Amino acid sequence: MKRVIYTAIVLDNPEMLKEMFPSDLVNKYYHHVTLRFRPIDKPEFNGKRVSVRIVSLHKDHLGYAAKVEIDDRDVAKYCENKYPHITFATESKVKPVYSNLLIKNSEPEYLREPLSINGTVGSFIDGHWDFSK
Repeated sequence: MKRVIYTAIVLDNPEMLKEMFPSDLVNKYYHHVTLRFRPIDKPEFNGKRVSVRIVSLHKDHLGYAAKVEIDDRDVAKYCENKYPHITFATESKVKPVYSNLLIKNSEPEYLREPLSINGTVGSFIDGHWDFSK
């Protein structure tokens, strides 16, 4: 078995998010919600379709992220991040994990209505996404 780098909900339409929440920061992401970093194995629900809801936006000079709620209870419990999120963008030399501090320490900008986005649980292995069980 090859080593899983991380598991995430890989979002269906990151381009839509880029249009809705543009950023001038250098590093662009928009494509996933990390569930676990360096898990022992793929989760039993790898490949499962799930939805997340963006509930608030968080920005500063180093990063831009959205705090989300995961609609599937099992996937939400599996998530190790205290603040499940989508990293939209970061400044040069700032890693996406910075979003955890950003959400903890910034004033949220709440959306009028949560925005629902679909995705698929996947495991990042050897430079590509694996959605098999």
